[in-house]
Amino acid sequence: MSSLKSALSDLGISEPQSVALIDNLFLAGAFEPSTLWASLHKVGAVLSGPLFEHVYNVLHHAGAYAASPDAFEPERVLDRLFAEGGTAGSEDALDLLVYWSQSSYGREANQERFEIPDNEQLQLNAGRYLANARTIGLVDAMEPNRDRYDETWVLGSIRHAMLGRLATLERYIGEGNDPGKIRLLAGNWEIYAEISGRYDSASGTYAGGGEYLLNAARKHNIRLDESQPLAVHGDETGDASGRITGKTYLRYAPGERRWLTESLMARELCAQFSRRHGTDIAVSETGSEGASRPDTFMTVDNEARRLVMQLRGVGRRSSDGAQPVHVQLVTGQPSVKRQTVLTQRAVDTLLRKEGMGHVPVHVHGVGQSVSGVRLEVLQSEEAAFICEHYLTATEGRMRKRPAEWLMFRMRDNTTADVPPLAL
Repeated sequence: MSSLKSALSDLGISEPQSVALIDNLFLAGAFEPSTLWASLHKVGAVLSGPLFEHVYNVLHHAGAYAASPDAFEPERVLDRLFAEGGTAGSEDALDLLVYWSQSSYGREANQERFEIPDNEQLQLNAGRYLANARTIGLVDAMEPNRDRYDETWVLGSIRHAMLGRLATLERYIGEGNDPGKIRLLAGNWEIYAEISGRYDSASGTYAGGGEYLLNAARKHNIRLDESQPLAVHGDETGDASGRITGKTYLRYAPGERRWLTESLMARELCAQFSRRHGTDIAVSETGSEGASRPDTFMTVDNEARRLVMQLRGVGRRSSDGAQPVHVQLVTGQPSVKRQTVLTQRAVDTLLRKEGMGHVPVHVHGVGQSVSGVRLEVLQSEEAAFICEHYLTATEGRMRKRPAEWLMFRMRDNTTADVPPLAL
């Protein structure tokens, strides 16, 4: 077995998923010789010489540099790349896989996935890329696998996605699924117009967001600067608000201390849900710095702490007869798998820290399918999918390279120190 196949297997990624991931890395350009050379050098110069020749030769014989992309054989790469006894072990193979996946897209901090720039290279083989994403598990719906759950956590998001997730939960309940106690996990961050309107699938943007912000603010008696209630946030020197440059925010009246936040929006949507079903939804808020948005890990970690403390309070510290706790995580594709892995890791980590590792808590990710999604969004989700599996598999282990060396937004992406490639 090759070190690459072994590394992917250790992550819990099946062989068909592994083949699909490698094929999509190829379609995204991760194996172009100059890109390959730079990645090997940045991960560790000790690897870049003889290892480059090995990787290049395996990819060459697998058809990566043929005239037609149809000649590429990802199965051959999976079987032969970083073969046993070579210069790279499974840890090196895994680190390079993470690095390559993180290199194949350019999502910046505070950027929504739908805002990632177009990648013309992906469009050349769009059907094949989408089929691979379906194999990985990023496209089709993930339906409930139980009739009853102890708790249901609905992941907060932008307004359009949050409405979709609540509608999905509504359907599950209508089909007889018992969600247990329902909690919506929202961030206490200031929302802006570009993500608050109705989704226009033709343009891939959100329309009417400014109108929604104005109506919501007035509904909640949040006082605005009526001379100019909406304004695009500029790049103000010394600005510490956490607002994103170029986004449209409300302008509040002098002395107004309340902001229109995701958590406030969530309470409004949950109240509408409760009126229809007579079912209460608790909103769990996760704080943030100014207007900056808490990421998914921050919100699920906050909720996991609440659950673990609750289990400890009802005597679940005893290992005798600890009954499983089942949590339904309602999100949506293409994010279901990676957010489930992330949430399970957060729960398990806290249980171990509290001496409750014997208490079985199972997170079951569910969510609606996705159609018409941009390939750039799928590409970003693939990178996150690999990343979450990597962080789970390596948690608490000493590594040759810290995760910060591999992740796109934390690592050194400059190439000035990379020597020229001579083929």
